[in-house]
Amino acid sequence: MFKIVAPTKLLVKFLLMLKLRLSEPQQRHLKNFIEANLACDGTKTIAKLNRLILDATDQSAFTDFFTYSSWNADEVRRDCLYALVRWVLEENQNALIPNALTISIDDSKSPKPKTSLHFEVTDWHFNTNEGRGFEYGVVFITVHIACGKRSVPLALRLYEEPRVQIRHGELF
Repeated sequence: MFKIVAPTKLLVKFLLMLKLRLSEPQQRHLKNFIEANLACDGTKTIAKLNRLILDATDQSAFTDFFTYSSWNADEVRRDCLYALVRWVLEENQNALIPNALTISIDDSKSPKPKTSLHFEVTDWHFNTNEGRGFEYGVVFITVHIACGKRSVPLALRLYEEPRVQIRHGELF
């Protein structure tokens, strides 16, 4: 098995562009986590990802990054979104003829086998491609921004249809 000696320069450059407000150890754990996720085949566990890092700390330090570390997920997400939108628009700022900014919202379906009935997010959805019948799967919504040659996905959410519960004797 190979070991990751250091994060790739492109990953480091990307994370610097995001300007995340994380401590030095938090940044190191984030770089190691992303790099190991990209390099790891098959099922991924924290233990397996940690074993890929050459100078890995104890596995508990790696898991503590996600469970006990003081960073705020909403702040990190917001910082990422701001940086990505800035990056998409950056090239357009000095353009003689500015490119149009496109924001698209799209729904997609990922079919799943009927044996996956125990997954909460899977359900029967109308098959819009064929225009008839229903298909079992997961539906997700994406928001994408594009300007010129640059584009990024800004959000991805699972679509969960509201579950209607009718109590005995109640219609609405």
